[in-house]
Amino acid sequence: MTTTSSGTLDPVTTNAVPGRAAYWRLWRAVPLVLGFLLLQYPIALAGFIVGVTFVSAGAGTMVTFFLGAFILI
Repeated sequence: MTTTSSGTLDPVTTNAVPGRAAYWRLWRAVPLVLGFLLLQYPIALAGFIVGVTFVSAGAGTMVTFFLGAFILI
């Protein structure tokens, strides 16, 4: 533990973690983060596909039928 003082601020106390311990602590969180991302990927992909489909259908029918305005809305 190191303490650094300043003339204008309160003393700051930090717990210095060795480089390797901090590195392996980050690696321990990888399975949790990876699991979250793998669960969110299909949801994000489905949302992207639906969004692109509606925008394309709306823009494509805007010129001919004016139905595209309702699809885009």
